[in-house]
Amino acid sequence: MSPFLRRHWVSVAIAILAAGLGAYLYVVDSGRITTKELEARKRNLFHAWRRADISELAIEQQGETVRIVKRTDDAGDIMYDLAGGEPADPISVDKLFSVLEFATPERRVEAGADETAMGLGGPRARITVTMGRVVYKLAIGGPAPAPVGSAYAELEGEGLFVVSRDLVTELLRPRDVYRARSLVTYLSSSLSDLTLEGAGGERHFVTGAGGGWGVLRGEQKIRVDRDAFDRMLTSMAEVRAEAFTSDAEADRALGEAAVKVRIVMIPRGKELPRAVIDVGGDCPGHPENITAVHREPLPRKSACVPKGVLDALATPFERFVDAHLFSLRPDEMEQIALVAGDARLEIVRSGTGWHQRAPTEGVVELEVGQSFARTLHGLTAESVLSVSAGAAGAWTATITKAEGGEERLGAETIELGARDAGGFVEARRVVDGARLRISADIAEVLRPSGLALRSRKVFDESASHVRRVVVESAAVHQVLVRSSSGGFTLEEPKTLAIDAGLASDVTEALVKLRAERWVADHDDGSFGLAEPSARYELGLESGQVRIETGRATAGGVFARVVDRPEVFVLGESARRAIETWAVDRSYFMVDPAEVRHIRFERGPTKWELDGARRGGPDGGAAVERFEIARRVLAEARAEGVVHLGAPRQEEGLARPRLVLTVRSVPAAPAEPREIRIVVGAGDVWRDNNVFYVRRAGIDATFAVPQNKLRALLDLQ
Repeated sequence: MSPFLRRHWVSVAIAILAAGLGAYLYVVDSGRITTKELEARKRNLFHAWRRADISELAIEQQGETVRIVKRTDDAGDIMYDLAGGEPADPISVDKLFSVLEFATPERRVEAGADETAMGLGGPRARITVTMGRVVYKLAIGGPAPAPVGSAYAELEGEGLFVVSRDLVTELLRPRDVYRARSLVTYLSSSLSDLTLEGAGGERHFVTGAGGGWGVLRGEQKIRVDRDAFDRMLTSMAEVRAEAFTSDAEADRALGEAAVKVRIVMIPRGKELPRAVIDVGGDCPGHPENITAVHREPLPRKSACVPKGVLDALATPFERFVDAHLFSLRPDEMEQIALVAGDARLEIVRSGTGWHQRAPTEGVVELEVGQSFARTLHGLTAESVLSVSAGAAGAWTATITKAEGGEERLGAETIELGARDAGGFVEARRVVDGARLRISADIAEVLRPSGLALRSRKVFDESASHVRRVVVESAAVHQVLVRSSSGGFTLEEPKTLAIDAGLASDVTEALVKLRAERWVADHDDGSFGLAEPSARYELGLESGQVRIETGRATAGGVFARVVDRPEVFVLGESARRAIETWAVDRSYFMVDPAEVRHIRFERGPTKWELDGARRGGPDGGAAVERFEIARRVLAEARAEGVVHLGAPRQEEGLARPRLVLTVRSVPAAPAEPREIRIVVGAGDVWRDNNVFYVRRAGIDATFAVPQNKLRALLDLQ
């Protein structure tokens, strides 16, 4: 014996004994329930529940066996599969385990009871839980007399019980409940290659430089449009089963589908199989869904998935070709550098703001820096010509990515050439070599100039100083006049009432006017200002200010303040706010207390609702419909005026969806009146889903949100 062992043999012996005893207890005790477990779970159906030790759970019912088997993935996380290798739905499995873990019998049944009478001779379900060396076997029999929904059950070795409705319901759920809902096998981050076939044509995506994605045009790899690609990935993630269908029915639906898409995914791991999913065709028995089939890798899965996923999956190829000069979003930009010969403009983020490094050092207004970043992000080419290794040449624009963004190149550079005879500039996107055809206007945005960091303020007046507002454009001609009391009236058009809120918005947009960007120190005749497309006037206490707009450009229209030399871009949102009719939006709103009678006309079909008519076999339903109609009319506020004058053909008012004639009786001394409302076509107006609507006696077409009128259209 060594000197060390002679000195410490007692300690070594104790350690060996402890290790042996621990191993013995693990082997022996894992096969039996401990006293501590019995005490803690004496009220539970199962006296021990060690979730980490559950290797398998099987439910047999109606000739079918649901077998849930534990496995460990490459990261060491516990996962569950159904027998056959199909992944199990983790939420459903967790719910099943939780219900079993906390199951408490309603009561114990006396030994010697007639098990056949309790339905335990041929039970509805048999459940086997394998938990290490502890194995539970539970049989669910027939219904018990009380409580409602409960059932008789037998737990092998423990006796007979009555168990709750919740436990019975959970254990009698079909196999489909435990099937994983997602049909998409891999996350996009784990793919090297993704192909869409069918509707939209063949679109082949491959991982690009810096971890981003590119789309193949022939042999050329072009950067993918992030927005279009993200929408497509979102739709792929939503290819989740809302119901399952048979393989035969799914194949039939796909075979008959007019629109369908095949998704082929190739993972980065070479040892992993590809995945193939087909989507399209009405799902049998579920008209609100479409069919999806996960074909590879096996096992196959056929399901009904949300119908909306198909739109993004059918996006055509050209929409995926990124026409943006820069893919980085404003919040991802860390540094911006524009270089042309010796001229240089460089700004870098500093805290929450921006700092100018060149041509001089200085602080950049936060609003100015952010606006510049948004402008650069929004720049797009007229077309993407090809991919080339050569440089375009004359000057460069580089944006460096901020830390913490998506995994992609640290910088994106655009090389710009000279203007061609057609007034366009050829540029090259270094990240993918794409040759871009861009307008001269966009090229000028990338030329280093102090105008880029000039304050965006055009005006900064107080609205209370405004006495008169004039807006003249192709779409709007109106004059707002402020009275001595401070309120506005419509001087033109005289026949319409004013909307005070919109009048305030128009005024505010002018007195707090901001440039989208400054473009020139003076008008060189190229901005279309010689023949203005619109004129705005502000009559202030201190004098008159006039703004004129020219031709369209990226992000808006060129504009100037008359009697000032500088030219700026008036942003589209600001132009829209100024060119808004300040006309009353409540022409279709009627006080429900005043409504007495409503006549409906839908094509040749006509019917009436009357608040005083409550008899007849349909009296109750008619009263309910009348109340619904009155509530809708009380809230039928328009989004705004589309235009004045006669209706246009595309507005669908010649063949309306619905015509309403509302008889209204206001309080005395006002006379009763009839209001005729015509609802035309649906459309998108100023980013809102609307119906075109007119009211008799008002020479204008209004846009009313569809959700405000939908209940009227659904009435019969």
